[in-house]
Amino acid sequence: MRPKSNLLILALFLFSISLATSCITVDKSLGSGMIPKNDDLSIYSAEINMPLELKQADSIQGLSTEYAITGAFRYPETGTTLFGFAGNIAPTSTSLDTGKDSYVKSIYISIPLSHSVILNDNQEGITQDFNVYRLKKEIDSSTLYNNSIKEDMYEHTPVNTSVGTYAGEDSIKIFLDKSLGEELLTATQNELDTTSLFMARFRGLYVKCNPPAEGVYGGRMNQFDLSSSYIYLKYNFQPVWAENLARKDTTVLFYLGYSYCLNTSSFGSADLEKTVEETKNLSELPIEGMAGIKPFIDGHIMRDTLLAWAERNNIDPRRIAIIRARYTFNFPMPPDFDMDAYPSYIYPNYRNTDTTNIYYYPLTDVNSDGNNHGGLNRSLNTYSGDISSYIQNLLIKDNSEIDGEDNIWFSSLSASTSSYYGTTSYTFDQNGYYVGKLYGPADERNKPKLSIIYSIIPEEGK
Repeated sequence: MRPKSNLLILALFLFSISLATSCITVDKSLGSGMIPKNDDLSIYSAEINMPLELKQADSIQGLSTEYAITGAFRYPETGTTLFGFAGNIAPTSTSLDTGKDSYVKSIYISIPLSHSVILNDNQEGITQDFNVYRLKKEIDSSTLYNNSIKEDMYEHTPVNTSVGTYAGEDSIKIFLDKSLGEELLTATQNELDTTSLFMARFRGLYVKCNPPAEGVYGGRMNQFDLSSSYIYLKYNFQPVWAENLARKDTTVLFYLGYSYCLNTSSFGSADLEKTVEETKNLSELPIEGMAGIKPFIDGHIMRDTLLAWAERNNIDPRRIAIIRARYTFNFPMPPDFDMDAYPSYIYPNYRNTDTTNIYYYPLTDVNSDGNNHGGLNRSLNTYSGDISSYIQNLLIKDNSEIDGEDNIWFSSLSASTSSYYGTTSYTFDQNGYYVGKLYGPADERNKPKLSIIYSIIPEEGK
């Protein structure tokens, strides 16, 4: 019987301990009196309707050292979008032996495809027609943007012998009028030795894509490899370095797009631009890549919206400390669940006004650790990103301090990760085209929203 007695004593002992510990009272207010009243900050949350407009991005950078882009799209929502590229002609060699009685046998452009952009799988092999035009001036520092080439800057008679039809193959080949080759054969030794002189005289070519046929929707954007972009000139001549030599065929190459080219684009979505009041009535918002139509916020109007919210809630805006500000756009899932027409990110970009040239940059919040970068969430059908610093700055700025850099376009980002450091950097995506739909302010359930978490800094002495 001894073992049972010992077990009973142990059980009674443990039960008494449990009763003692369960009776302990925890006073969570302990020490609260040690915090000064004006240092005790409360946390609040609010949702604010963003004063969205619809606006195209104007004058995006078009110079590229990698891709020569041409192609076209047409969609009922956004109209016709056209891409082209212009490049200077330059010699690949300082030697050009034309001998005697030379004549051109053929001249053509040849550029390999790097990759293409399609928004629907059935558009990969569609045919597109290209024409080539002579530039009236070379591409230089005065022609930097997607809209820099005006109608009076190129000859409007095509220099190609027939329309260049392209169906997405590995490379494009367009034959040109032999008169261009004959002109290139007259280059002087001084021009061959000095690229700038050569380009000043012979200028360059402008390759444009024709619009799709009326009623045909879809399209493709072709990104060609600029590092292998050449003009092939084949000619025949009588050698003169010895007597009684047979006539000779030879082929010389010229760069098309020396060092860089200028990619151009035009967008039929300009008619979709809307003011804040007009946008309020839309249940869907179009969003388009590059310089196309997209949601836009005017910095002055956003500041006024924040101040009006603060006034309704009897808050001094100068005492608001933003802990987090996050926007959310919802989007309708396409019927076929195909998300190729949607970008990986939608994040605010601003247009700098500090320098002579124009650039678009994402808000600096994109570089803060832990922030959302506006990534596509396929589970929730949302894009959501953090813009806390942007909202805080608008609250503390005077109206006179608001400038063009406080205007933001919600656009795609290009992300690149360093193989050495493992860090990811984000830039405005100036080469990626997409056409998508977001829910608009008139859709009460799914409308865009700005969610803020904030505290109010007490006034001194209160």
